[in-house]
Amino acid sequence: MDRHYCFLGEMKIEISLDLKADALYIKFQEGRFAKNKKIDDDTIIDFDSKGRLLGIEILNITRKVPLKDLAGVSIKLPLRARS
Repeated sequence: MDRHYCFLGEMKIEISLDLKADALYIKFQEGRFAKNKKIDDDTIIDFDSKGRLLGIEILNITRKVPLKDLAGVSIKLPLRARS
């Protein structure tokens, strides 16, 4: 499993790619999993007990993004809240 990290102030985003499971997981923060919400057949969002976003799982990722494009991570900074 490959992992990439991005640090934004106190926030650490972790991106994990599991080619065996054909899944990509984007973890936004640490926390205890409480529930998830299925967005579609291949997208699941995880939340803690207070409704805070923990992460997003994308299944069948290589059907959506060519494997060669998953080899690198590009991060655009700074992230700004939109008003």
